[in-house]
Amino acid sequence: MNHQIVVLAFIFSLLSLSLAQCTGLLTNSSHQVSVSWMVVGENSVSFTFTAPANSSTYTSLVISDHPIILPLQFNNVDVVYAGDNETTNFVEDRWIVNFMSLYDKQQDIEDTSTLLTDDDLLMVNFTRPIISTDEAQDTNLNACKYLIWAYGGTVESFKYPKFTFQNLPRAFGTFNGQICLQYCEVTPSPSASLMSSSTPTSSPSSQTPSAATNNHPVIFIILFAIGLLSHTLNI
Repeated sequence: MNHQIVVLAFIFSLLSLSLAQCTGLLTNSSHQVSVSWMVVGENSVSFTFTAPANSSTYTSLVISDHPIILPLQFNNVDVVYAGDNETTNFVEDRWIVNFMSLYDKQQDIEDTSTLLTDDDLLMVNFTRPIISTDEAQDTNLNACKYLIWAYGGTVESFKYPKFTFQNLPRAFGTFNGQICLQYCEVTPSPSASLMSSSTPTSSPSSQTPSAATNNHPVIFIILFAIGLLSHTLNI
């Protein structure tokens, strides 16, 4: 009986680990800033990012291959900016290169929303691909990445926001942890990739992720756990 209990505990830990890869929550040391995510489709992950803000400032969430501790390290990184002055809001997909924030014409984020709370927190929701068709200005999430928060930069125009050296964030930092979606990824099939490359499209913004096949090691973990459970119960 003790042996069975140990095996069952091991199985449930495997299942918990596999599921944890596809959802997560990180907070900064003061618990003022948080980000949570959940895989919601074959190639989609939804984020909720919360940080201090008011009706004249923005927040941003950066996806990076490395932690960022200095302003000069904000280079070649994928970033989502957001702001809300209770009349107009924005949630924008951008790419920082050579310390300039470039507007991403493809805008691979959807289901965007913002909520500015009475206690001066901005809650931002958006959904983006795990593997993007925008290879130039999007960071894929099929490997562990760092998430960096920033807030406090001023916004001159919420309708046409600009991000320069004149309105840098007042505070930023790297979350203690990573987002790891490699066990939730969807890999485009060779035939779909070939079709995508040979078929012209009208504009980058009209491109969507190719048809995909599920590359999901979690399934194998679950099947292994079920087999182990069946063997254990027969002991």
